[in-house]
Amino acid sequence: MRVIFYFFIIFFLFTSTLLPHSDHYKNFNQIEFEIYRNSKLVGYNKYNFYNKGKILEIKNIIAFNVKLLGKDIIKLYGRSSEIHTDGKLISFTSETKQNDKIKYVKISVDENSDKLKINSSSNNGMVDPEIIVGNWWNHQVLLSDKFISPVTGSIRKQEVNFIKKSKISLNGKDYMTEVFKITTYKSNKKNLVFLVWYEKSKNIIFKVKYNKYGEWEYRLKKFN
Repeated sequence: MRVIFYFFIIFFLFTSTLLPHSDHYKNFNQIEFEIYRNSKLVGYNKYNFYNKGKILEIKNIIAFNVKLLGKDIIKLYGRSSEIHTDGKLISFTSETKQNDKIKYVKISVDENSDKLKINSSSNNGMVDPEIIVGNWWNHQVLLSDKFISPVTGSIRKQEVNFIKKSKISLNGKDYMTEVFKITTYKSNKKNLVFLVWYEKSKNIIFKVKYNKYGEWEYRLKKFN
């Protein structure tokens, strides 16, 4: 009963903005987040949008660097390209350097089955085309019960619960957001818990917060 209740709340919040999801971003040029760890600015996450008729391409750059006593302890730099046609994912590529490890993901549509074909550093196989890549530009991450990791290509299950409404400020302007809790699972065990602040009228995630080797926050810096 509880699961049905949460689903109803989420469905009600999103019903007016569901399909086709690429239309939500056809007028966007950029969404940029600042990345904080333990309240200190350590990096950025930039999504650039290129809309050409029915084709939407999203290029992403993410970089952060955490130092201890002058030495790098957590360092990441990654680039990706995600292409949608008529609201459907047709390709995704990424390469990420995390400390000294290189991770990659290549996703394409299988011509014989219309499923998504994944070739990555940690996963190879086919998945249903409804499964999204878990990037913070895409508010549909709040409607999915599983997602593809943009860094490793692995499939993660998740549970999304609506928590409350909350006011948030950006560049001197207040916005009313809905706060959701996303609990992700790895090998059927609880992995990470994210708090996500979503602004419905703009279809934008304003903030993401989670704990992993410190308290991390992705704070929306600007969008246009």
